[in-house]
Amino acid sequence: MRIAVTSMVYKDHEMLRRWYNHYSGLVGARNIYLVSHGDDPLHRTICPDANIIGIPKEKLNKFERTRQSAMVQLQKFASNFYDVVMQVDADELVFFDPTRYQSLQQVFEENAGRAWFATGFEVFHASGEADLNPRSLVSEIRKYAFTNSYMCKAVASRQGFGLAWHGVIGRDNVRYSMPQGLYLAHLKYADNTIRAQADIRRRAANEGEPPGTWQWGVRRNSDDMFNDVLNQVEEDGMEVLERFRKSLAGKLGTHKAKFSSVVVVPQVEEQTFFKVPEQFEGCF
Repeated sequence: MRIAVTSMVYKDHEMLRRWYNHYSGLVGARNIYLVSHGDDPLHRTICPDANIIGIPKEKLNKFERTRQSAMVQLQKFASNFYDVVMQVDADELVFFDPTRYQSLQQVFEENAGRAWFATGFEVFHASGEADLNPRSLVSEIRKYAFTNSYMCKAVASRQGFGLAWHGVIGRDNVRYSMPQGLYLAHLKYADNTIRAQADIRRRAANEGEPPGTWQWGVRRNSDDMFNDVLNQVEEDGMEVLERFRKSLAGKLGTHKAKFSSVVVVPQVEEQTFFKVPEQFEGCF
């Protein structure tokens, strides 16, 4: 089974280094297709063996809609040459439970479907934890996370079905799967310093856009915003994640009102804080 990974990035150099190393290990660097917003030469340095597609950095009306449309077209193109095409952002690391699977290919082979959703969670920088460093994996430094249904997104598809708006396009012809043991670690809150720099870039990338039209922008402001929740952490992270997955997996087919053809998981307000399972160390 051949798997491709696609993404689009504007700067985000620190996150991109981790992203590239992660997916190079999962699928091989030559199977990565990265759209460089602004044709950033550093992207080619950071991702030397990936396929880099440079595009101009200009002020675009309805930028997020334009980005989503462009990425769907890239996914459809890649599907002519790959069995499975993934679409993930630079701060999203998809991985599998090493006690359940031996490879990402095994995840897709053993869980039937034309589109796969991952159980997503937010890794956060807790008080007393060191800053991330290039010598260590995130899972070796960060020990706390919380559930977020918005990050339980479609991450892979086959036969050219497009992934957009955290879901999959094609409600009538797609079999969906939310496999046990397939996860997405979202790193937006994983390092306070990197996050502050990324917030500035995201504001710039969406300059001129009406408020509320982009979902990946700045949502929180305080560097110590999670310190007061550490006493709420559940110790058994695997139990938390599986409980959360089951609550969403049985309801796949919920559609966003704004995009009736896009299938997403139910959007719920629940946020459960938990310790990252020990078996995830080394996975992301």
